[in-house]
Amino acid sequence: MTVNGQTIGYNLDPQGRAREIVSTGKKVSDVTNHYAGPGSAPAWTVNTSGEWTRNISGIGGFAAVQNNGETPVLQLTNLHGDVIATAYLS
Repeated sequence: MTVNGQTIGYNLDPQGRAREIVSTGKKVSDVTNHYAGPGSAPAWTVNTSGEWTRNISGIGGFAAVQNNGETPVLQLTNLHGDVIATAYLS
């Protein structure tokens, strides 16, 4: 897909999920998704500079997000499952 000089490509895994997202053009990046099991939500992602994000599941969806080993940030959701606020453990 190309929009305004930015091209984003998707490499899929055997189950048809986005395994790698490659951006070229104005902003260059490469993000690899890792899955813990069935489903379309990645358990964690890593980019080419070595930064990683871990999605922590809970009741009804994501409960928290952890970046590069830092303290997790809680994700507060509404009944629909949309993240409406974040809360820091500090």
